[in-house]
Amino acid sequence: MKTVIDIPDDAILSYVPPETVCAIGALTSNWHICEFMVELLICDCLRIEASVGAILTTPMGNVTRIDVLESLAHVEEPNHQVRDRLLFGAKLFNRNRENRNAVVHGMIDFEGENNTLHFVKRDIYKGIRRR
Repeated sequence: MKTVIDIPDDAILSYVPPETVCAIGALTSNWHICEFMVELLICDCLRIEASVGAILTTPMGNVTRIDVLESLAHVEEPNHQVRDRLLFGAKLFNRNRENRNAVVHGMIDFEGENNTLHFVKRDIYKGIRRR
């Protein structure tokens, strides 16, 4: 079985199908847009300009940003339909954050005669497990 460790640094992308490399790039690019939208939602709930909100949100990780957005939805949003949508969006964001992290921060593993590509989730507490 080949692993990333067995592949020279300058050849890593030649082992990953181009469509996979493009998909990971698209995922990363689209995820950046999602993160920015969360920042804008926080600013909207606080009724502040995005430039000011960036001062607050830039040092935050995504888990903290979603915690803040959920808290603001409960405290600041009087319209229960809007609040429910914000909370549902936060739930989806968290689920997608985990999936995105598994792909973008995971390890690539190859096995079998055809070098089938797998993403492996790194978990320092539970060892490595196949996705």
